Amino acid sequence: MINLQFDNRENYTAHIVLLAMDEMTAVTRGENRGRALHHDFVALTKDQKSGSGQWEFEFSQWPDNTDAVAVWLTKEGEFEPV
Repeated sequence: MINLQFDNRENYTAHIVLLAMDEMTAVTRGENRGRALHHDFVALTKDQKSGSGQWEFEFSQWPDNTDAVAVWLTKEGEFEPV
């Protein structure tokens, strides 16, 4: 469970993304066929909730390969992070 708190009492949308680093993908087709591609900052799962002041996120499954968590707030109906 992750709890977020922000002292401003306006309404915001809290966004959270679980990320993996150092992931590999085996390519089976196209010009990269037979290669293994390296990826960082792979989004494993994303959630968002609207409210003011406090948000609680609970993930039923926390992926074993989670290496980082990204969190940001936006004002309701906007895309620019606060």
